[in-house]
Formats: sequence, C-alpha cells, structure tokens
Amino acid sequence: MPASCRFYFLVAAGLVSALLTALAAPPPYLIEASVSVETFQTNGSVRVEGVVTFVQSNGWWEVEVDYGNPGKDKLKIQNCKKVPGGTRNFISFDLGPSVRGSRQLLSPERTSEVLKTVATICPITHPSDPLLFDAWVSFSAEPELPLIDTKRIRRNLDLPGCFIKLVNAPQNEAMYAIEYLTEGKTFVSSLLITNRGFVLDIEVREGGELGTQITELRTQFLEYEQKVLGTTNIAGWTIPTRVETKRYGFTRSKGVAVPLLMKRTELMATRITFAPEDLARHAARKLPPPTLDEYLVVDDKWQPVNGEKDVSR
Repeated sequence: MPASCRFYFLVAAGLVSALLTALAAPPPYLIEASVSVETFQTNGSVRVEGVVTFVQSNGWWEVEVDYGNPGKDKLKIQNCKKVPGGTRNFISFDLGPSVRGSRQLLSPERTSEVLKTVATICPITHPSDPLLFDAWVSFSAEPELPLIDTKRIRRNLDLPGCFIKLVNAPQNEAMYAIEYLTEGKTFVSSLLITNRGFVLDIEVREGGELGTQITELRTQFLEYEQKVLGTTNIAGWTIPTRVETKRYGFTRSKGVAVPLLMKRTELMATRITFAPEDLARHAARKLPPPTLDEYLVVDDKWQPVNGEKDVSR
C-alpha cells in the first residue's frame, strides 16, 4: 500500500474511532418520570408521590423531584446538580397557602416567598438524597458510581449535610453487584449493595456541635436493590422507562439477620426527549428566591455567605 494511502487510511480509522467514542453515550436528553415512594413503618406505610426531571448533557447532569402541593411546612422540591468538584444541592419547602398561582406567600400581610432555598456543595460524584440517587443511578448514562474496585463501593449516606469523612470512612465500604442494559454499559439495569455491618450517622454533641457516630451491627445484610423493569428503544439507545428500588434494614430471626423492607420507590418515565428547545427551556429556569443560609444561590450560581464553608466534616 502506498504511503499516501496508508496515511488516509489511518486518518479515516481515527475519525471512525473518535465518532464511536463520541457516541458512547446518548446525545443530550431529558427524562420526566412520575415517582411513588412508600415508606414502611411498624403501624403501616406512608406513600408520597411527585415528578422527577433528569437532564444530562456532555458529562453534566441535573436531577430534581417536585412533590407538587405537599402542604404547609412540607418539603416541595429537592434538586442536585453536578458542578466542578462535586455536586450542588438545594431543597425548598412549602411554608404557606397558595394565593397567586405558583407563588406561595407566608401570610396576607407578608410579601416574601414561602419557598425557602438552602444550597450546599459536596465533593462527591452523586446525589446523597435517596430518591435523587435512585433517579440518577437509573436515568444517568454511564453514572459515576463511587466504586472502589470490582467488589467494593461506598454506600450512599442520607445525612443532612456533607459529611465527607463519614462517606470515605472504611466502615462505609459495602459490597456490590451491578448489571447493565447493554454491552456498552450505558444504563444500569440492576444494582445490589450489601452492608458489611455498620451504621454511620451524626449526633448532636454538647454545645450543639454535630459529631459522627459509627455503630457496628456484627452482621451483613442486603441494604439496597435497584432493578429496571421496563425499557424503550429510541434512535438505537435502550433507555429505562420503569425502575423499582428497595431499601432494607434488618431484623433477627433465630440469630440470623433477615432483610426488612424499609422503603420502596417506583419511577415511571412519562417523557423522554432529545429536543434542544426542551433542554434550553430547562436550563433557563429560575430557582426559587434564596435565603441566607450557608450558601446564597442566585440564578443557579452559589457562593458562600460568610466566607468558605468547611465541607469536609
């Protein structure tokens, strides 16, 4: 083969390789899904419902759940977004009755918005809230799971803040098994996480300071189960449409640890779109009016209110 032909062949091969690499994940997309969360208690169960929106584009993602009209003093919105160095999170509460459309007022004599926003940043790759984690691990293309190696994973801790020392503690290492929908390993189809026998939590110490608490359970148990129950095929991509997740505690029966179902979540995709105008419309949304609490958030740009905050507790 002449040198010139070899040159063009190599260039063509390089372009094909680059194209295949670029197509390793779907183009920018948005998924909307209905969500139902059932929490099991000793005297029965409690169910809440909402709408999840997940957006991903070029390695960036954002996930949000809106609980609609939850009632006074109830959680309305939870949001998590990938930012440089970690994730940005905020929550909003419905603090009063609706008096003008979607704007909520505390009382007739007050004009401030009732949706209170608290924003924080945490140097982790995934949402820490359980429901946002469920949606993220199910709808994210090639999710950056906190894997340690082929057998170990860092557990997802549902804590009111960013306690990175607990996240990275050796006791927070769990065992996992994972499967994907396709050989390309784009979307997760099944994820099992087994607790090695530790509870990691926080406690209020003398003086009101928060401290960490690690309790050894002396038993292993299945703690988390995610499974895709339905899919659709769009432009050659196999995308989850129905997902079920379960979270377990454990009880003892004749000295043996038996998993105890604590929470069940079902996600049902109602809309999947690759349309640029839908992504642009989502990006143009305005956050609810913020409050001065840890971080000030304006137009989705956060900054510390009183100097840098320590997120390595």
